[in-house]
Amino acid sequence: MKKISILLFLCGFTLQVFAQFPPKNIATALLCQDAIGLLHIYNKEPKNRSQVEDAFLTGIDLSEYSYEQIDTLCLVVDKSSVLGDYLFKVREYRKNEIINELEKCTVEELVSHAVAYPTRKALINDFINTSILSVLDSLSYKELSYISSYLRDYDIYFSVENKKKDRTYEIQNILQQNVHKYCEEEMVLMESLLFNIEKSVWRYLFGGYKEVAKYYSQIGMIPDDVTTAVEQYRALVRTCISTKDISKKLKTEINQFCNSINKARTNYAQYFGRKNPPKINFVIPELDFSYNVSSDMLVEVGKAREHFVDDRETTKKISNVASVFIGFWATIGKGALDMMAVSNLSDKEVHFREMYMQEVLKEIVIKVERQNLLIKKSIEKQLKQNQNGFINFITN
Repeated sequence: MKKISILLFLCGFTLQVFAQFPPKNIATALLCQDAIGLLHIYNKEPKNRSQVEDAFLTGIDLSEYSYEQIDTLCLVVDKSSVLGDYLFKVREYRKNEIINELEKCTVEELVSHAVAYPTRKALINDFINTSILSVLDSLSYKELSYISSYLRDYDIYFSVENKKKDRTYEIQNILQQNVHKYCEEEMVLMESLLFNIEKSVWRYLFGGYKEVAKYYSQIGMIPDDVTTAVEQYRALVRTCISTKDISKKLKTEINQFCNSINKARTNYAQYFGRKNPPKINFVIPELDFSYNVSSDMLVEVGKAREHFVDDRETTKKISNVASVFIGFWATIGKGALDMMAVSNLSDKEVHFREMYMQEVLKEIVIKVERQNLLIKKSIEKQLKQNQNGFINFITN
């Protein structure tokens, strides 16, 4: 009897020790934080359920698990079991957390959440439906379009689409009534374009002419032949004030304007379900910086040089006669006279060249003023004609 009691005691002690140390597969799953693995053991090994429950409830940290991960765990466990009851309650708690957060969201944030978590459709469908319906009448066309673009699979989609149609009719009426005001806004923008074009032309012209003056001043002596001197200056103007460069810049400014107008018109037309509204594309007269001025100032340069030569011959004769009487001092006088003559010639030549440059610039400025006016009238005419086509496109 005593031996039997000892045997039973040893068996109970062995079972108790075994219970304290779970099977290796449970311990491994717990060590790896493998919740799915533990649940599979839970389902396949009924005799170890108690140990799995203890291991899961005390050893698995679900605080960092997402709603989707908890939902996956619920799929592999019986709801009526201990772990099933626990996991389903955790899932419900997470669901309430999500709904509480969504209650603080704007309509756009609700849509963003639905897009970011497509697997939560069943969870948030009713909430989104109720929330958006409560503010549906206050939503703009843009907001309605945003919702319908991303929530096609949600119950709210058809309500949003119907309201969007109502908004479309409202907007169409407003846009048709205000198309002339819209065109007035285009005209305001056109005035800014014309101002920028004129500013660019003048800035380019005077900047280029500054370069002309710089290089021309570095030319020591211009040709004696007037025709050659005129062509020399004309070539310098063509180089420093190239119509190619300014035309390219103006084309860029015009294209930017036209692109912005065409984009705005496309958006305007889309409210009517129409595509390809009349586009604007300006063609402007080519700029021309050529000139035709008198070469009188360059002729004066030649005359000044001739006078200089004549004066030198006279001075030489006077100096030779004077040297007989005053010797060395006459030489000093001759040198001083020569230097003064050269200085006078230099001053005269610079003066006449400056006068010529001013005459050329004045001629170009007058020409550019006319060209700017032509560009302005051309753009105004083209825009008005194009706007008539756009108005007909919208109203008919």
